[in-house]
Amino acid sequence: MNRLLPVSLLILLVLGLGDTAWLAIQFWKMGPLVDGVTSGIWTALAFDFAQGHLYRPIISELGYGGTRYMPLYFMFQGTLIKLGLEPSTAGLVAMQTSAAAMTAGITLILRRSGVSFTWALGLALVTYCTTIFQQYVTDTNCEYLAAALSLFAFACYLPATNPAQQGSSLLLIAILSALAFFVKFTTLYAPAAVLLHLMIARRHRDAAILAGSTLILILVLFGVLQHGSHGYLWENLKSSATGGTELARVFSYLGRFPREMFYEHPAVGITFIVAVVAAISHLRAHGATALFLLFLMTTLNTMVLFVSRGIAGNHVIALHAVSLLMIGISLHDQVRTRSIAALGFLCMSVVIVATWLPFVPSPRKTLNLPERESKAGLLDAIHRLRPDNRPILSDHGAVSPLLGERTTMLDSYNLGVFIRRDPVVLADLQQRLSRQDFSLLLLIGYIAEGAEGLEATDYVEAARVGRFVILQPRSK
Repeated sequence: MNRLLPVSLLILLVLGLGDTAWLAIQFWKMGPLVDGVTSGIWTALAFDFAQGHLYRPIISELGYGGTRYMPLYFMFQGTLIKLGLEPSTAGLVAMQTSAAAMTAGITLILRRSGVSFTWALGLALVTYCTTIFQQYVTDTNCEYLAAALSLFAFACYLPATNPAQQGSSLLLIAILSALAFFVKFTTLYAPAAVLLHLMIARRHRDAAILAGSTLILILVLFGVLQHGSHGYLWENLKSSATGGTELARVFSYLGRFPREMFYEHPAVGITFIVAVVAAISHLRAHGATALFLLFLMTTLNTMVLFVSRGIAGNHVIALHAVSLLMIGISLHDQVRTRSIAALGFLCMSVVIVATWLPFVPSPRKTLNLPERESKAGLLDAIHRLRPDNRPILSDHGAVSPLLGERTTMLDSYNLGVFIRRDPVVLADLQQRLSRQDFSLLLLIGYIAEGAEGLEATDYVEAARVGRFVILQPRSK
């Protein structure tokens, strides 16, 4: 079995990295247009930042805002735009840089836990062998950067048994945790695990220092960003933080965690099962170590997130990373874990091969590359059909930034939430459509939930380009 373990990991890496590289090459050959609608939101926010705007009002002359996305990731992408990168390319660069940082974080923690560099890097590279990573070969999202900062924060705790390093380590943990919070506000599993471990070890003073300094840094950063956004940061978070979740419907979402883990992203689910076995053995052998608590906190955090409306598979990314950590530290001293890990790696290899079958979900099928619009083709259609310079309304936020313009509708999903809450929002949208304020509508689906078909009276279909239906104003 000792021979089977490295062989099974090598097979997984060859198949997984090769499959991911193939998908990336096929996609990027078309001219990168960030694929998902959420990627469009990040790109729109980044373009706003590049133009000097940190957040926007819910309703304004420009159009419709409202987001629960925290600022540091889109500020990173926006800075790349300021440096001259095209908005979609900036998103893809920010995404892959974040993924590389998370890989480095996994490697660092495993090395500090006594795992050899070869094994640490090999396990870290498994993050590139999943359908969830393949999805973000073509997208941009904050998850990998949030996970990277959290992992680096946790790595700072590992050498903190040296009394001379304790103060500086706790401060670094607080700084990195606060930064991770402003990438994604639910990213608190790393400081929570460290805090709990300090409490178990009866290091109450250190626990108080960590909790207090993290909270102070979050409040200070919030004040700075709130001021820089002219008050719109809090307005956006207050309006959008729950994603329209209703308490009465929470129980209907309980099946989403297993669905995302074991159906949509089975390689992540397999890793998690192996990690659970490793965690139980690790707990029996070593007690509640800091890494065990990190795995526990991340698991609970992920499960809670999936009962929120509007949550997608990207929330399994951190749990997958921490699962790899749990497996990695258990390979040295647990024969049972080595056997199950080898079997898990082989199963993941089978999953990669299976994604080429027509009935197995994968980003390759979601992208549907033969029928997908190229960036050049989409821009050509817009320039050909656009009658004047009035704004464009699209449910994909990246369209307007590609034209060097700010997005009219930031987030179709959140606009639907606002429409359900306040009839004034729907009336405002209806008025803009009836006045034909928009030179074109570019829709993948519909403008927003609650506004389906609202455009039919005043706009007519002019063309279809890939996923997009392009509508022009009707003659009056």
